[in-house]
Amino acid sequence: MTAKLDTNNVSLAGEFAALAQLALRAYVANMTLGRAKGIDILVANPETGRMRKLEVKTTQKPIARGWVMNEKHERLSDADLLFCFVAIKDSSFRFFIVPSAVVAKVRHGFTRALGRPKGKQKARHAHANFQPMSG
Repeated sequence: MTAKLDTNNVSLAGEFAALAQLALRAYVANMTLGRAKGIDILVANPETGRMRKLEVKTTQKPIARGWVMNEKHERLSDADLLFCFVAIKDSSFRFFIVPSAVVAKVRHGFTRALGRPKGKQKARHAHANFQPMSG
């Protein structure tokens, strides 16, 4: 069983694992090391020259529990932005690449189903802004 790590180590493990997989597939990829908000890895396809942005979300929890997403993800619909969802289990990795428009649509569906808290309810229901994306 994989040891329980703090969230920073889990995030870094997912980013490095995604970077390794991109390198093995001959993509040119570089981590932004926190210098670009909402972008973890910049990826170039050497055959086409197309650049993509990758936001990596990593979890050690069962995939059925999903990845935590927040309200800002509803507004991200950039054709060059992809999400890489990484699941770590027993030192092995599973990867799911999803376009940002799909993430925004699914996240928006969660918000519509739950409703947006208003006024005093916002403080009591702050958790409603964070919903899982299941694999």
